[in-house]
Amino acid sequence: MSRLSLSSFFWATKPKSPPLVPVKQEPEEPSGIPETIGSPPPSNEKQSPPISSPKPSADEDEFDRSFGLVRLYDEESIIIKEEEEDPLVLYDDDDNVDYDNNEDSALAEVELQQQMVEEKKLFPEASTWAPDEEKLFEILFLRAYRPLLPYHWELDFRGVPMPGLVYSTSDEDPPIVYAHKKQFAASTALMRMVDLTADIRTCKQSSQRRKVPNMMKRSFDAYLAWAAEDGGYKNLRVVPNVIVELISLDLDAEVITEYMKRRMRAVAELQREFWKVDRDPDFWDTTMPQLIDSKNLLASMRAQSVESRRASRKRSASAAGLSENGAAVDSPERRTEQAETDSPKKRRLDEQLTADEYLQLQLSSEVDYRRQPPVVYGLFILNSLVFFLTVDPAKGEDCPVSFHVQLDFEDRHQSVWNALTVAIVTCLARDDMMTRIDSFDELPAEADSDPDA
Repeated sequence: MSRLSLSSFFWATKPKSPPLVPVKQEPEEPSGIPETIGSPPPSNEKQSPPISSPKPSADEDEFDRSFGLVRLYDEESIIIKEEEEDPLVLYDDDDNVDYDNNEDSALAEVELQQQMVEEKKLFPEASTWAPDEEKLFEILFLRAYRPLLPYHWELDFRGVPMPGLVYSTSDEDPPIVYAHKKQFAASTALMRMVDLTADIRTCKQSSQRRKVPNMMKRSFDAYLAWAAEDGGYKNLRVVPNVIVELISLDLDAEVITEYMKRRMRAVAELQREFWKVDRDPDFWDTTMPQLIDSKNLLASMRAQSVESRRASRKRSASAAGLSENGAAVDSPERRTEQAETDSPKKRRLDEQLTADEYLQLQLSSEVDYRRQPPVVYGLFILNSLVFFLTVDPAKGEDCPVSFHVQLDFEDRHQSVWNALTVAIVTCLARDDMMTRIDSFDELPAEADSDPDA
């Protein structure tokens, strides 16, 4: 038997196909796509009409649209056509609008900075401000144009008319008022401060005006207590850098101003004594109670107010410095007033020189501190008004006291800004205390009043 090759064996064993029968080939359906260069010319043969196809289902139509296709159909044929896309827009008028907005925003920011510089010139002590005092001024001036609260607090203040820029949305502008520990406790404390304005108005409308100052002081003390808890120094023996004081309404304006200055300088002296290298061993037993108590100072200021009123009535009775025969009396008070009138430029120059010398006095001081004393913040309550003051203890005994802002908790339109201003001052003071927390000791354990219990 002859040997078969592999190819011969394959063809021999392959099943035979049925005979080919010529079948008339149907023409292809038109694709609907325009002819391009290189396409074969159309055939001259007579084409049979296209076979009708059924209408596409909803699923097919959705599938086509998901891929950018539109199915066009009629009674006889179906044509699938690619949806025409919009041309790419390389330039739009909105780009020009955004550019103009950015340019206007930059100009507004520059103008705002110029206004802040001009406003700072109105403060006589601005040239001697400590960095924390200057920071407080800038925050208060720009508080309507910068973020103050964390973004996630927005849910806690739904229904409160907060300004749009109050919430921080980026790390470039961190919030000023925020929490280190419990967020809900922080937002709740701020909400109570927002409600304080309405509570004050309710108290006054119900003929209970005398309760307003004490109500405000309790609210401020409660907010400071939250700050101490949040900062971690609530249970430590600290020297406060924020004081809340009540001002009596029976004091004259000049006496009130003098009282606020003395109180601020007393707390500044307390800070200097605490941070000195050679601190008094009896600081907590003698120095602290003597300087922190304001009752003796208030009593002396009231006596001074009475003397001031008597002197004022006496000057009024002297007929404006005229003697009985109508001749002018050359009194020391009159010479002082004349000197102040004749040389206003010299007086302003002396004041400016005195302000510039504070830094030199600080550098030449012989007192050595373990750490630079912190800026002291003061909140002085006069009826429904609150005055915010600062002082830098490092500038010595005659350190200048700076006035920053005045709030009216009876103004119903300022409830949010009143609360935010108090919160700004409180949080700045809290953050500074947290940097000094290692210098404070634990509070002494209170003795048990009933040892048999």
